[in-house]
Amino acid sequence: MLHILNHSLFKSLLFYGAGSVYQATGTLNIDRLGGLIKTMPKTAAMFLVASLAICGLPPFNGFISEFLIYSGLFAGLKSDSFAFSLLILLVIIGLVMIGGLALLCFTKAFGIVFLGSARSEYPEEPKEAPVQMLLPQYLIAALILAIGLFPQYILKLLLNPVLLFLPSLSKNVTDVYFGQISVLSNVGTTGLVIVLLFSAIYYIRNRVQKKRAIEVNQTWGCGYTAPTPRMQYTAGSYTKTYSNIVKPLLKTNKTETEIISVFPPKAEYSSGVYDKLEYLIIDKNLKFLKKFLYKFDFLQNGRIQSYVMYGLLFIVLIILFSYGEYLSKFLFDFFR
Repeated sequence: MLHILNHSLFKSLLFYGAGSVYQATGTLNIDRLGGLIKTMPKTAAMFLVASLAICGLPPFNGFISEFLIYSGLFAGLKSDSFAFSLLILLVIIGLVMIGGLALLCFTKAFGIVFLGSARSEYPEEPKEAPVQMLLPQYLIAALILAIGLFPQYILKLLLNPVLLFLPSLSKNVTDVYFGQISVLSNVGTTGLVIVLLFSAIYYIRNRVQKKRAIEVNQTWGCGYTAPTPRMQYTAGSYTKTYSNIVKPLLKTNKTETEIISVFPPKAEYSSGVYDKLEYLIIDKNLKFLKKFLYKFDFLQNGRIQSYVMYGLLFIVLIILFSYGEYLSKFLFDFFR
């Protein structure tokens, strides 16, 4: 229950951040983004909080609920049933893999969108989201941090609903609650110390650098003198190693301009991967369904007369259906 609540918080914050970025840049293609932390620092900070939370890192709420889930699973390994213990072990391995993929996903998302330099020109210079868009993000971020720092209070609120679902196991649930509450209280206290320490360091840094000029220089490129923003990592290149591991499950689409002369014109190359299972199970069937439904396009022809006729036919069919029993009896008696 806590994990469902946590997902509703940090996923909402991620979607709010994505909406702010889209409104500021006018694009949904992250390979065209970059460097937005310079122009949208508040949005970047909120997106970072949500990314850390969804990866299950302390001192945020995702760590608390994942800690409870892992604690329950490790307790389940002590079962006398080998089959049950094996199932629990497989679930643990699955959760570990999902956690690793989450780290890969959100380091990619945050790094490509907010760090580095812009990979293309925007229609307008991106600006920070207005206050009315940032305020909901601040509120959600505060809840994410509060659950991570003070988990004992949210667990106390969840105890009664859990007992309603498991009345026959009330003693077991209560024992688990009191067993976890002290551990999570220590986790929350440690997280609070980390937050206070980070805040102090950040404050001292700002005070020291307040009167110093900040210089911005190009990253050293091993003597290369003509770097461009297009030479940065893209989302695809960042996840290339993982993509190679699951290559049989992916469908790779490439678009490139063939170079046929010593002094070629402007050339382009792009690649993208797509889930083969999604294509075979969903997209292929949807394509067939659309092809079938397109055969009835003639019904929506834009003529009011046709639409009136459809309405009349529908009314007639409803009447016939309502009196179908009497009509069938009448026809049966008539032809007999």
